[in-house]
Amino acid sequence: MLLILILLQNGCQFWRRTGVSSASTIASRQYVQQAVDAIQLENHSEATQKLALALKANPDNYEARAMYADTLWENGDVENGILEMQRVVQHEDATAEMFLKLAWMYYETEEWGLAQKYLNQGLQQNSTLADAWVLQGKIFQKQNDSPRAIAAFHQAIYYNPEESKAALYLADEYLLTQRPQRALETIQVALSKFPPSQEPVEMLYREGLAMSHLKRHADAVEILTAATEKMAGKQLFSPEDEQKVLLALAEAQYQAGRYADAIHTAFRGLEVGPYNQRCAQLVRQIQEKGITADVQPQIGGSVAIPTHTP
Repeated sequence: MLLILILLQNGCQFWRRTGVSSASTIASRQYVQQAVDAIQLENHSEATQKLALALKANPDNYEARAMYADTLWENGDVENGILEMQRVVQHEDATAEMFLKLAWMYYETEEWGLAQKYLNQGLQQNSTLADAWVLQGKIFQKQNDSPRAIAAFHQAIYYNPEESKAALYLADEYLLTQRPQRALETIQVALSKFPPSQEPVEMLYREGLAMSHLKRHADAVEILTAATEKMAGKQLFSPEDEQKVLLALAEAQYQAGRYADAIHTAFRGLEVGPYNQRCAQLVRQIQEKGITADVQPQIGGSVAIPTHTP
């Protein structure tokens, strides 16, 4: 919905530029306003219907068409969302943000070449969009080009120091290329922008990973424990997200010699993901040391420790 917000902030400049006051243009504008009201109420189906009526009244309203493409996309109609956005960027007044939106659509559908094509056109109009450089970095990641991915994420942060996504992806690249100190510095700078106790889990997770890579295992345990506590009982986190944080914590606890804590955490990881091979391996390694845990699994009657992927 980022594109819709940008259009709303611009005040639908299309009508002011043209000065047209025909009945069809006025009707189109009214439908767009109704769509905006529906979006604010999170009624995306109603918004889509109103934007369709806006375009029927005035097919040349490319800003309404951009909003329509966005709502189609958000409603899961990927194909038609892309088709409408293609029509938008053909307009002579299409903005850099519109090209960028289409580029992201192609990226999400794994059309890397088309994503790069429309990203280039957006950057030609405005090379200072931080989100464009985030996308460029993501494309370079798909090409396994870490140096250029790192450069792109740095560019995104340069244009918008508050761009947290770029900091996450940059830290990932530093971890991937065995530079944990740089990863840690990147994440800690990003974390400094958040009030205490409001740090995002995904940043704490990467900070903990960097600490583990630097063999600062006790610090990693503290940070990853805070991350798991933030996730507890929250529906917005997927099982995969919870599983990876629990695994990282169990690994850190194991490396710190806190075997009883590690086996408890590994069992929690198996409750979330019963076929997590690394959690199962940790349980076996700790049990071989003669350490057991009184664990009551919450999923099913017992937690299976798999020996192979099903």
